[in-house]
Amino acid sequence: MEKQKPLVSVILPVRNAEKFIDDAVQSIVHQSYKHWELIVIDDHSTDRTTSMIRKFRDRRITLLHLTKTQGISAALNVGIQKAHGEYVARMDADDRALPHRLQTQMTYLQSHPEIAVIGTNVNVIGANGKQIGIRTMPQSDTEIKRRIFFSSPFIHPTIMIRAKVFKRFGLYDFQFDGAEDYELLLRIAHHVKMNNLPERLLDYRLSEHQASFSKMQKTLVRSQKARFQAIKKYGYPKLYVILIALFQLKLLIPASLKKYLLQKSFANKSSTLSILMLTEFYPPFDRGGSEWSAYYLAQELVRNEHAVHILTPNFGSKSREVVKGIQIHRFRYLKHYNAQTPMYFTNPLWFVITIWQISIFLINHKVDVLHVQGKYYLPQVVLLGKLLRKPVIVTLRDYIALCPHAFCITKNRGYQRCSFSYFVRQEIPYFIAHYRRNPHLFIKLYTYISSIYAWCIGRILKYFLKFSDANITISQLEKKVYQENNVSIAQVIYNSIAFSKTQKSTRINNSILFIGRLTPGKGFDLLLKAFAMLAEKNKQITLQVIGQGFLQSEIKLQKQDMRIKYIGKLPHQKVYRFLKYAKIVVVPSVWEEPFGRVALEALVAGTPVVVTNRGALPEIVKDNVTGIVVEPTKESLYLGIQKALKQNLDLRKNIQKQNLAMKEKFGIKPVENYEMLYRRLV
Repeated sequence: MEKQKPLVSVILPVRNAEKFIDDAVQSIVHQSYKHWELIVIDDHSTDRTTSMIRKFRDRRITLLHLTKTQGISAALNVGIQKAHGEYVARMDADDRALPHRLQTQMTYLQSHPEIAVIGTNVNVIGANGKQIGIRTMPQSDTEIKRRIFFSSPFIHPTIMIRAKVFKRFGLYDFQFDGAEDYELLLRIAHHVKMNNLPERLLDYRLSEHQASFSKMQKTLVRSQKARFQAIKKYGYPKLYVILIALFQLKLLIPASLKKYLLQKSFANKSSTLSILMLTEFYPPFDRGGSEWSAYYLAQELVRNEHAVHILTPNFGSKSREVVKGIQIHRFRYLKHYNAQTPMYFTNPLWFVITIWQISIFLINHKVDVLHVQGKYYLPQVVLLGKLLRKPVIVTLRDYIALCPHAFCITKNRGYQRCSFSYFVRQEIPYFIAHYRRNPHLFIKLYTYISSIYAWCIGRILKYFLKFSDANITISQLEKKVYQENNVSIAQVIYNSIAFSKTQKSTRINNSILFIGRLTPGKGFDLLLKAFAMLAEKNKQITLQVIGQGFLQSEIKLQKQDMRIKYIGKLPHQKVYRFLKYAKIVVVPSVWEEPFGRVALEALVAGTPVVVTNRGALPEIVKDNVTGIVVEPTKESLYLGIQKALKQNLDLRKNIQKQNLAMKEKFGIKPVENYEMLYRRLV
């Protein structure tokens, strides 16, 4: 029965490994899976390595000798050519395989025939065999392919590979000794699928005699050579040559410092993480809900005893301050933060300043994770993250990386970004017609130029999304939109919000509340039409409007303008009072809202919400439970508001009942999910 099981060939190259070879071989002998062969290739050792191996009286162990020192690639190739197994497992002479390693990897490959290469995470041990840390690697094929050009996504001695891969793509290339594993992975990456298991199935030893220290410079040079070959022969983008130039900076780092940094990267993971969040705006300089979502996430992470740093431009506050445990670092930039031009955060000055500021910050502070909250940091952070081997997470909060106006995404709910030709012929004219009031020629020309510029910036942002370690969307709908446009999304994590203020209101005004930009996309013109219909039948109801936008002028054109109270823009802290005392809150969005924070804030305040079925709004509001969901038409909106007013008391009671579920979904889970993601990538 045992002979019918797949044979696993374990390949173990050795040279002068007498100190640890016994541990390595013993770890294979004591595997729970017994149908293996161990092929040890001695690369002309001059110590007692071979005599120690001969002590093992096991027919499954084969010892081969090279007559002269030929290097690890030659030794590996000799072993693979002698192997009889269906699967080939790598092993190093100073490591220890955990007892269930072969069984776990072989079973996975059998149950996943589409996977050709499988690695694992590891325990990091010192020369004395005691654990000093752990090391985790990207798990999915998508994550591995995204990272592979920048660094090896596998710990080589953990790899198990189907033997037919070597027959199809060839053996290790001896020209890349020291980076032979990396060259092989680059060679096969476009043709096979690869995974890492989350389990730690190997004790990976760091010691003074380990080759990764003494030959580090040589390894880096050959890794660069492998990247050049990958661009030339294996179809990697030629633009990657620019990234290779950045990697050359690593060669200037002294070997002693590299050793120290490597040891630090393997050190025990503390329960406390240090997170650097990068955002263009941060309270008190907020432009909308995104800044407050980042604020509440940071606040909860600090409560969980993590160190959170915010790096943001300074628009008129202290350059350094701590607010509720959040460490805020502001740097000098252009003064007028309310500028609307897309060039404000996309010009060369912004790129240079942020590269410099992030670099200085990383030199002076310990940072485990780089979390991009503001999209215009993306290229800079990705480049520095790859150079310094820091994981980069991107939270996507809009569709700028797909299309700056995004009318194409909303059109017919097809979610597809448009071509450049369509953008120029359809999107820009539509924007001018609906978002510009009687524009003269200069305004039209400026709109065309700035829109095309923004479209180009979007292409750059979308390109760099390929190289982040995890792209996060804030709703299922936003995830669908990005995936429809071939952007890999690691996870959906909803925006965070504080629930401490949630309570039942005893004083409710007879008013409808709108909060947001006064634009067609936000459906403000739709709301005015629906309110006009409602006001004819309900003489007591009023409409309160908080926000700014060019449709403000439409208010005075309404017959019921005396019953429409325009409040203007308010600080975030003052908005809550209006949310709490309103009869209902209306979010009449026409475009596909990536989230819809106003709807969530209203529910936290205990107020029912009428929303359209666009974007993520139905993910926040339960129809006929915590609010009413309608089509984005004036008739549907009118009927929905009427229904919400009539069932107001019942909806409020439902909101109170749903409070714990909402707190779990939008208060607890987002923080837990980010913590788990941070730890997985660190």
